[in-house]
Parts: sequence; structure tokens; C-alpha cells
Amino acid sequence: MLPRIVHGETRLIHAGGQLDVTIIYPQIDPAYLKLAQNLADGLNRFSTNRAVLLADRDLMPSISQQLPDQYRFHPLILLGNLNTNRALLPLYAGYFCFTDAVYPGGDGYDLRTMVNPYGKGANVILAGGSSLRGVERAVDRLIAHIQAAGKPGELILPYLLEVELELALKQELYAWPETPLDVPLPNDTMSC
Repeated sequence: MLPRIVHGETRLIHAGGQLDVTIIYPQIDPAYLKLAQNLADGLNRFSTNRAVLLADRDLMPSISQQLPDQYRFHPLILLGNLNTNRALLPLYAGYFCFTDAVYPGGDGYDLRTMVNPYGKGANVILAGGSSLRGVERAVDRLIAHIQAAGKPGELILPYLLEVELELALKQELYAWPETPLDVPLPNDTMSC
């Protein structure tokens, strides 16, 4: 873990009503560009400029390439999962998210804030899912949060953590012997 400043909220509009966010979408399917444009339309309502949309493979032409440093200083919104969006690989490897072809599974979704993962002061928001439909659902939830939090010239999103697992995966995890979900939580009092 890098030493880092922790800001649970994500400020997407800065002084003067300027939107300061880049949406990175998977280039492998044109449907992701449409999702990114829908999300940008929701953001653009509150600012004097437009959100920047970039395809993952334009930023990272090879799988081993890192996200260019200039994008680490500003909030990002990433769409997709480990298997579709190259920008997620270092975040997945660093345990900031777990969204891939299996988790959250099916049409489940994962909407989460990754707090300052690059140590540069900027949060990353993931609107992810194992399927395109799951990512659509995450984007719909993110747009709802934007509409609830946005005011002209101001947009600060709260810390986000919404995960809906596919039912079969949820049952599989519940049945896993190392997952004692039915064990009561310990109380906070200590006895000596």
C-alpha cells in the first residue's frame, strides 16, 4: 500500500464549474462507447465543459503498458472488467477491485470508489460487471448518483460501494467452508 491521502468523496467538478474527469471505456465492443457517452451526457449537464472519453487501448496499446501518468492525477471512471478494460489490470492486481469474467457474475454489477489508488490524490470510480448488461446496470446506478449529487457547477459523489452478485455465485460463496457468513459478529467489548 502506498502512503496516500484518503478522500472518500470524489469531486468531479472544480472551480469555475469545470468538469475534471476522464471516462475510460473498453474499445473491444462499440456498445461500451455508447455507455460512456450516456454517462458523459449525465455529467455534462452540471458543467461548462464536457467529460473526456478515451478507449482503453488508445491509452494502453499493449496489455503490459501502464496507464500514462497524467491520468493518475485526476478522477477517472472506468467501465468494464479486468477482461475488457486494460486500465483495470493494475487496480485488480493491487486488490482495489475484483471485477472480472466471474465476479460479480452474470448480469451482476460492481459500482465502487477506489480511493486514491495511484497515490496522486485522485479517486477512481469503477462501473463494472462481468457482462455488458452488468456494466449497463452499474452505469445506470452511477447516473442516478450523479443526478442525486449534482448541482450546476458542483458535483461531488459520495463514497460508492454497491455490489450485486449473480445468484449462483452468491450461493457458491455462501456455501464455501472458509466463509462463515452465519457466524455472529464479535461484540466490541473486551473481557479481561
